[in-house]
Amino acid sequence: MKVLKVKPYNDLWFDCINNNIIGILAAYEPSFTRLPTFYNGTYSINVKAEDVQADTNDLSPHIDVLFEWPDLTRIFEEKQVEVSADHSIVEVVRRFIDDNYYVFMYIDRYYFPDTPNYNKESFIHPTLIYGYTNNNFKLLEDCVKVGNMDYYEIENSMFTQAFLSSLRKAGTTIVHCIRLKEEWPTWDMNISRDLAITLLQNVLHTQEMSESSGTTIQGIGALAKYAELFERESKHIAVHPDKFMWFYQQLRRGIVLQKRNILILQNLHEQGILNADSYHILSKMYQEHQDCWTFVTNKIGFIMYKNIEKKSNGKLQELKELVLDLYKREHKLLTVFINHIHG
Repeated sequence: MKVLKVKPYNDLWFDCINNNIIGILAAYEPSFTRLPTFYNGTYSINVKAEDVQADTNDLSPHIDVLFEWPDLTRIFEEKQVEVSADHSIVEVVRRFIDDNYYVFMYIDRYYFPDTPNYNKESFIHPTLIYGYTNNNFKLLEDCVKVGNMDYYEIENSMFTQAFLSSLRKAGTTIVHCIRLKEEWPTWDMNISRDLAITLLQNVLHTQEMSESSGTTIQGIGALAKYAELFERESKHIAVHPDKFMWFYQQLRRGIVLQKRNILILQNLHEQGILNADSYHILSKMYQEHQDCWTFVTNKIGFIMYKNIEKKSNGKLQELKELVLDLYKREHKLLTVFINHIHG
């Protein structure tokens, strides 16, 4: 039996890997819950050419936020191993944990009793394994509620079945392992004025990359382009019912970006880079904007869900106006924030 330290991190939702890495670090040093302050994030959307066949499983035509985490190589050691059905996955994972490695790998939730997919449908999903007993493995997963990490256990035989099923036709998979270096440096959780401005400007800056299948837009301009798609009722904004949960989670990344900006705001105020007046003004503006984001994402989710097969022009026009207003508000707010940092 061996169990490594980890603590579920649910303050902001990025993805399974990111949240679990923060959870590992925070178990050793609680201040790492502030690591998302340093995440580089920007809006992204893929505007498909109209002659491209529509795919309701493709969520890239909907607004997303791409997050890039800081370089953590000075803290973690990493190892990758290819495994197949010929390996005893129970023994492989145990050896890694004995060597203080946290194990990231894919399993099929069809064989995971604590999930909604158990004995119903195959769903290959990454998981973090942080410990084991004689009969079970200990996992950190968002099994029951998407975007909410918690502790789970899975019996050895079920774990083996979940692993074998995840291989499918490929026959092999990569197990990713990380462990803390014996001596890892402390992380300065004070963000600099220059980095704060850079992170905010990265959202304001819009760039386009075109290819035959369409155009990828990154930056605040992606929000304006998303509004246009509702205006012309693009066939590419249709969402398959099975993908709706992931679609809604993707939309909510915009709220996560606002929370990242609030972390920057709080950090700058704590250091005295922002005075009390600036902090109170911006805090009020960001809380209102976050509430606006929450309202708009819920509205998009409701209308798209209720009209999953057929969307009325009137409803789509409403979404267009809401998203366009969100774009204008955020453009102004980012500009005001940067000006306050400059003083």
